[in-house]
Amino acid sequence: MTFKLLIIITRKGLALFLLFFTLISKGQLTVEGFIVDNKKDTIKTTIWKNKKKRLDKKRNYSRITIIDSAQKEKVLSPDQITAYFKDNTYYRSIRPIGQRSYFVKNIVYGSIELYYFKNLEKYLF
Repeated sequence: MTFKLLIIITRKGLALFLLFFTLISKGQLTVEGFIVDNKKDTIKTTIWKNKKKRLDKKRNYSRITIIDSAQKEKVLSPDQITAYFKDNTYYRSIRPIGQRSYFVKNIVYGSIELYYFKNLEKYLF
C-alpha cells in the first residue's frame, strides 16, 4: 500500500512541478498592434511585450519583435519600418543626420508633433 501511495504522490508532485515551471517560463506576452513599413503600408500584427515593464520600455526605442503571418518571430529595427503602434502608444522611426536611426514616442499629434526619446531623455519637435 505504501508503494502505491508513493507513486501517486510522485506523479502529483511532478505534475505540479511542470505546471509551475510552465507558468514561470512564460517571460513574454503578446499584444495586438500594427506596423507601418517603409512603403507606408499599415500591417496589423502581434507584437511581443516583455513581462518586465522596465525591459519592455527600454526595448521600445531600439527594436520590436513581431509574429509574422507564418507564425515566426521577426525582430524589426528602426531602419526596417517607419512606425509601429503598441499599447495605445505610437512610435516613429527617425534618423538624425550623421546618427543611427531609432524609435521615438509620439506624444502630441497635429501640425506640430512632439516626440520623446528615452535614451537621451529628450523631447523633439
